[in-house]
Amino acid sequence: MSKKFHNVFAWGDEEKELFKIQRKFLQYIPKKASVLDLGSGRGVFLDLADKSGRKSLGVEVDKTMYGLSKKAGYNVKNTDALSFLKNNKQKFDAIFVSHIIEHMEIKDGVKAIDLMKRSINKGGVIIIVTPRPGSLWATENFWLDTTHVRPYPVDLLKMLLSPLEIIDSGIEPDSYVLKNAGLIKRIINLFRKMIIGKELFDFTYGGGVWFIAAKNVWK
Repeated sequence: MSKKFHNVFAWGDEEKELFKIQRKFLQYIPKKASVLDLGSGRGVFLDLADKSGRKSLGVEVDKTMYGLSKKAGYNVKNTDALSFLKNNKQKFDAIFVSHIIEHMEIKDGVKAIDLMKRSINKGGVIIIVTPRPGSLWATENFWLDTTHVRPYPVDLLKMLLSPLEIIDSGIEPDSYVLKNAGLIKRIINLFRKMIIGKELFDFTYGGGVWFIAAKNVWK
C-alpha cells in the first residue's frame, strides 16, 4: 500500500474544512485556558486555541505532521498520546482528542482516558471526537484508515469518562452525509424517512462522527 493512499484517509480534510469543524468545540473550553491537543496533526486546533487567547500544547506522533506544525510555530511534542499522558505531570484546563481514541486497543483507550482525567484541572473539560458506529457511512469507511483499531460508541465513552459530568454529546453536525443536499433532495429524503423510519434513515444517511464533552466538577 502506498503512503499516498494511506494519507488520504489518515490525514483528514483540508485545513479550511477542519477549521470550520473544530472551531465549534471552543465553546466548551474556558477562556484563557491551557489546552492540550492529543493528536494535534497539522495544528488546526492549536491555531484556533492560540488565536482565541488560550494557551495550547500539541502532541503528534507523525513526524511529517509534527514537522509541519513545528515549522508553523506551534508548541508541539513529537510522541504518541499514551506515552505523553503516562509521563505528564502538568494539569490542563482542556484536553481535546479528535480522531485518536479509535486508533487504540480498548486497554490503551481505557488507560488514556484515566490519565486524561488525572491531567485535567477542576472545572476543566475533556472533548473526544471519534467515528460513530451507528452510521453506515462511518461503518463503511472506518477501515479505510489502516491505523484504526476499533470504534468507541458514545455510551462507552460516557462510562469511561465517569465521574466527570457530561455537558454535551451528539453527532458532529458537519459529518451528516446529506448536509449539503438541495431542496429537491431534502424533499425526497423526507419521504424516505417516512417510509423506512427514523432509525434506519439515521443509520443510512446520518452523521458519521460522535463528539462528547465532559467537565471535571470533582477535584
